Amino acid sequence: MTDTAIAPTAQRIESLDFVRGVALFGILLMNIVGMGLGPAYDNPTIAGGAEGINLWTWLVMNVGFEGTQRALFSMLFGAGVILLSSRLEQSGRPDSADIYFRRNLWLIAFGLFNAWVLLWVGDILFYYGVTALFLYAFRKLPGKKLLALGVGSLLLGAAWSALEASNLVRLHDQYRTASAVAPAARTEQQKEAIESWQKESRTGPPPAAYAQMRKANTDSYTLARSRTAPDPSPTSSRGTCTAFSSTSSE
Repeated sequence: MTDTAIAPTAQRIESLDFVRGVALFGILLMNIVGMGLGPAYDNPTIAGGAEGINLWTWLVMNVGFEGTQRALFSMLFGAGVILLSSRLEQSGRPDSADIYFRRNLWLIAFGLFNAWVLLWVGDILFYYGVTALFLYAFRKLPGKKLLALGVGSLLLGAAWSALEASNLVRLHDQYRTASAVAPAARTEQQKEAIESWQKESRTGPPPAAYAQMRKANTDSYTLARSRTAPDPSPTSSRGTCTAFSSTSSE
């Protein structure tokens, strides 16, 4: 009876469990801001305070926790893929691949439920599950090749981010040039440049719009769902690519 009781514990790697718990609480720490203050996640001037200890809290969280905990959790997820698949194969089970894929299909389902029913716009379970379906083919690659693929993915993500940053700088330059022209003398192209920058700008909504957004999110589930449920249109192109790059490269 003693051997049976300790068997599940003996199969756990306590150091991985500990680091996974630390990363999970780090992600929760960041998500608290997104859950409670919405767009203030990126810009503390929108809500929550941008002076004194409030600003320092935002700075510490964004420098010390934003991205780092997600990256740590992503690496642990990759380790979990190796551990699960290798243990299933070592046990000699003929359905090891079936168990692996069914487990990650359930993860995808939980992610969809989290985003569409629980209305969490920061869901990442869906992307983990989809990524895991592709990772299975790489589970037996040597460490050096996995490292090379990881570095390549990191460089690809960095290049993508650099391209996006360059496009934003160019868009901002166009905005400044167009803003210097009198409104009555602006061309259609200049008007479009101003409008495009205002859409990309992270200054956030004005106080009245922010208050209206909070009211809609708290008045009823139906209103909240109409505002926060994922838009399926970007998931087929840039939205999915950006999410995959952030998940894999971090």
